Amino acid sequence: MFIPIYIIFAVMIVLAVVQWLWIIVGILKSSPRRRQHRLIKLNLPILPYGLWIILFTIVPIGMIVFYAVTGGGLGDIFNNFDVILRSLMVSFLTTIFCILFGFPFAYFLSRMSERAQNNCVLLITLPMWTSLLLRTYAWKAILNNNGFLNNILAAIGLPRLTIIGTTGAVIFGMVCDFIPFAILPMWTAMKKIDENIIGAARDLGADGKNLLFRVIIPLAMPGIFSAIIMVFAPSVSTLGFNSLLGLNKHMLVGDLIEKRFLESNGAGSALALVLTLLLLIILYIMNKFDSETVEATLT
Repeated sequence: MFIPIYIIFAVMIVLAVVQWLWIIVGILKSSPRRRQHRLIKLNLPILPYGLWIILFTIVPIGMIVFYAVTGGGLGDIFNNFDVILRSLMVSFLTTIFCILFGFPFAYFLSRMSERAQNNCVLLITLPMWTSLLLRTYAWKAILNNNGFLNNILAAIGLPRLTIIGTTGAVIFGMVCDFIPFAILPMWTAMKKIDENIIGAARDLGADGKNLLFRVIIPLAMPGIFSAIIMVFAPSVSTLGFNSLLGLNKHMLVGDLIEKRFLESNGAGSALALVLTLLLLIILYIMNKFDSETVEATLT
């Protein structure tokens, strides 16, 4: 059944307005003494938001589970297991490079003045104001066989490089697009490190190596774990990099899910369900290590 777009917009607007009105009425009617008890007991202000989550998150996930089980697409998972492993490997390498390149930048950024930090954060987030697809097309124009990079190499007498159509080009594009998601949480964590702690470590005889690995990195671990999650989760299912930078030579799971959904809801839902479960398991493990690391740092 076709649902007109204005009906969808109307439902979304009504849910948003009801949520805000519900919160305002709840705050006005509840006295300061009863407010905390009422919110804890009934959780009234979050009911519209809970309805929003049910309609636009739980219901779509339930539909994916339903199509995956009844659509006969579970057998397609084993036939494309190599694609899933390749996507996990590409995402893992992308995350590693984002952490390696982003950590030094985040550290020096956290040691700058407040004004310089604000300016650098603006420059970091500026590329995200444009579409991911446009940024990927830009990298394709730069890395192409007749692109900007190879023209410069040819002008100075160096051989042209074949970059487009390789896994390295895909990983390079992902790193360039997702590295802001690694820099920002690490910068936030390192900005909270007290300079007196670093100074005390120096006074106790810590050299640069011990200061980095025994003081700065342990204190920045919450930001590092957040960066890993924020880079790995979107990169494992992203679209466009394989088709534009990899020239469809190395199929990734995001492109495969899109292809399978165009053929059958069952096959696409099965792959999406497996990918979701894998991500949930990985995120659970990362959160477990994150909690243990924070407790060890505090003690």
